[in-house]
Amino acid sequence: MKKTVTSISTPRSKTENWVYAITEENWEVVKEKQIWGTAKEQRTRKLQKGDIIIFYVKKTGFFKGIFNVVSDWYESKEPIWADELRENKIIYPFQIKLETIQLGNARYNDLAPDLEFVKNKQYHTIYLQMHNTGPSNFGQPVRKNDFELIKNRMILDRGISYVRNQKGRIGGWLKRNFKTKEELKEYVLHDDEVGIAPIVRAAKRIQEWREKQLSLWETKVMEKLEKSNIKFQKKPRKLPIEIDENTTIAYLPDFVLDIPYETREHIIVEVEENLSEKGVKKFRAFMDVYGRAYWMILVAKSDQLHVWKEFDKGEQALYHEVWPLDKLDRLISMLKDLDKKYAENRNLEQKICPKCSKKANGKHEIEKLFGSRGKILQSWCRECRSNKNNNEFEEKLEFGEPKKLFAQAAENILWKKLGDSLFVNHV
Repeated sequence: MKKTVTSISTPRSKTENWVYAITEENWEVVKEKQIWGTAKEQRTRKLQKGDIIIFYVKKTGFFKGIFNVVSDWYESKEPIWADELRENKIIYPFQIKLETIQLGNARYNDLAPDLEFVKNKQYHTIYLQMHNTGPSNFGQPVRKNDFELIKNRMILDRGISYVRNQKGRIGGWLKRNFKTKEELKEYVLHDDEVGIAPIVRAAKRIQEWREKQLSLWETKVMEKLEKSNIKFQKKPRKLPIEIDENTTIAYLPDFVLDIPYETREHIIVEVEENLSEKGVKKFRAFMDVYGRAYWMILVAKSDQLHVWKEFDKGEQALYHEVWPLDKLDRLISMLKDLDKKYAENRNLEQKICPKCSKKANGKHEIEKLFGSRGKILQSWCRECRSNKNNNEFEEKLEFGEPKKLFAQAAENILWKKLGDSLFVNHV
């Protein structure tokens, strides 16, 4: 009979995600036996029932499995681990049962730039070293975002391997069978004979995750915007941009500020650390399509500023303003002044629609909601003016909403009775 080990630590109500580094030979035991073990009771204090373990297999470079802890710690009665079998004795007397969540290969070096628990990207291998309390990452749990990223990469790997085994090279198979993304989407939703749906879903999640991540300089800009109390959205929505006849991309702005400027509804602050041909095409296309709706402020490295200005010359602009990264404080100060000025104007002027009582504050909002004819502001808001010519709206003006509803109900009852009497007479 197995003896339960009483953990010294206080049980947590919240479950945690942990990274553990393991040798290749002991990884095979984990997969086959669905257990985990440790040599010292001290290392049982953090891991408890309900937690999740992400296993990194040493000398492979990969996370290879994610497991749920489904038991309390108990004492081992026989050697089962590779080094225990070699020495014919129990080395890891404390064990815990596991249940597989996901298997697959997620390359650590590929994921490290996006993993939140890897703070020092240059020396990222230190986060895999075992701590004296048991887990890697200096004995600290990892966040759900990191768990999801590793899991989705494993799903993607398993799916790609499966399709390769079934259909050969996945890229060639996709090109041969699907001419458009719509065809692929339809296949995933309805047929999916080869199980490609998990691949598509996992790839999409990883892509969305990476698009939402911030670089070091983007993070600095965001922190300064937050301290300034300027209202903004971080990577809020994608804007479709047609680069050429055959290429359309989805541009995701870094920061969209709730400040109108120079007849534009919002200001975009875009941090572009490295100049690229793709970036030049993207910003030219953006200015062509959205330049009248958004005021584009580009923040670039000081040593690349002159290059951006060279590309900006000519008929097609790349931005409205460009600022060097080392002048970031001055830029934030300027934006704060604009925000303050907008707030003051918003409080000074106000217009109310006499029909629906909708309010607009400040010149920008008044123009947006009411519009004007020449230099004269419209009396009613745009919505009420558009409804004025609608038949349904005319009925509401004549009868009022309660009378209209009553008339409809009466009409239904009348026709029902009339229909019944006609039916009886006809018979």
